[in-house]
Amino acid sequence: MKAPTLGVLSALITFVLCTVPAVEGSDECCRPIAKTIWYQQPIHDLTPQDEADVLRVDDQNGRPVLVIHTSKKARVRTSGSSEYHVARSDDGGKTLEPVTQDVPTPFLTKDSGFLEAPSHPSVLYRYVSELGFYVRSENGGLSWTIPTHLINGKTRESFALDLGGSTFDTVRFDIVAIDPVSPLTIFANLTVSPWTAVTFYYPDFKHTESIEDVKQPENTFVSHDGGETWKEFTSALRRGEALGISPSDPKVLYGHGRSGVVKSIDGGITWEPVGQQRELELRPLTRADKDEQTRLLKGPVDLRIRQILVDPVNENIVYLVSNKGLIRSVDGGATWCLLNLGVDQIDSARSIGVNPARPREIYVGTTRGVFFSSDRGCHFSKIYPAAGAS
Repeated sequence: MKAPTLGVLSALITFVLCTVPAVEGSDECCRPIAKTIWYQQPIHDLTPQDEADVLRVDDQNGRPVLVIHTSKKARVRTSGSSEYHVARSDDGGKTLEPVTQDVPTPFLTKDSGFLEAPSHPSVLYRYVSELGFYVRSENGGLSWTIPTHLINGKTRESFALDLGGSTFDTVRFDIVAIDPVSPLTIFANLTVSPWTAVTFYYPDFKHTESIEDVKQPENTFVSHDGGETWKEFTSALRRGEALGISPSDPKVLYGHGRSGVVKSIDGGITWEPVGQQRELELRPLTRADKDEQTRLLKGPVDLRIRQILVDPVNENIVYLVSNKGLIRSVDGGATWCLLNLGVDQIDSARSIGVNPARPREIYVGTTRGVFFSSDRGCHFSKIYPAAGAS
């Protein structure tokens, strides 16, 4: 038998290299967080028509069931005078049908207002904009309870008076996490402000930067009884950003501290910085930054995190939905990489959901639609809007 020629060997090597799947930790699968990425700037005064959030991902007899919330500018089906901006797919996104009622989400993002406890779907929390707090249901929404909201042993009114100094002040609650095992354990940021701010600014009262006389306690608070009583949980985390808790080991938590992303392995008692913290915190660079003079004129933009999702079976796999895109670690936060959704735009990534039965399957909501990956983000395909949709 003749020895293979150089040309045959070259073709064989090329075939092998091209057919070997990307390794999850490789550059081909996920770009190193230290790699320079040139981002597009978003158009801040326009809501993209294709914008969508992933509300929930369920598995029914081996079939993925996906529910998404579409942009108010999306072309949706109507019934009479009603427009439906929630859609459901029973085939992994191939076809979508409108949903005529609100759907709770177990995936907490910055703007979540109707929440479901991951371990007990019958436990729900709904935000009441006019009141500034969540009500609770423990029977799937058949009835609702207004929690007493005792904060450090004080009534909500007393706590607001002590911090704000006025009887016209009230306390607003923003839930940032629900314990994945204990449905009545919830974590929240608290804000004290005049009642008029809640009345005049809802439903956008989550953005309080321009509202005067607002007091914001630095601590994150925790309730172990569904909001009846609250106490201080930690001062290690930034306000207004996500908290991620591992479903497989609830003592493992990820958050965004004042100096960068942090991790706790003892239920939040102590926190340590993750690896590559400096690279994570570097502000996203745009094309304007290629000009050194323009770059010097721009102020720093911190990493901002909308959602932290920990893999349901592996506490070392974690996703950060951030203003820099979808960032992933597969080694407990020691190293990080930026997943490739086909375009890099500041603030484009909005939400992520994982199939609980097949955690390698993730769905990502962005300003450009919903993307699906069957390999934890190594490869993505766009499932909403469908190709050719108008």
